[in-house]
Amino acid sequence: MTKVTKLDQKAQFIELRAKEVPYEKIAQELEVSKPTLIKWGRELETEISNRNSKKYTFKRKT
Repeated sequence: MTKVTKLDQKAQFIELRAKEVPYEKIAQELEVSKPTLIKWGRELETEISNRNSKKYTFKRKT
């Protein structure tokens, strides 16, 4: 069995929040409490925002 590290959980959290997955679903999937996820959301706001903006980036035609 592979051990999931806190860094792995945070990386998954960033991906899921960027996809606008609710905290409740993330808490179940990652087995992390909702208050912890809210704290991570504040700490990782920039990373989530950056990930979110990447999915709306379009290539310019030349």
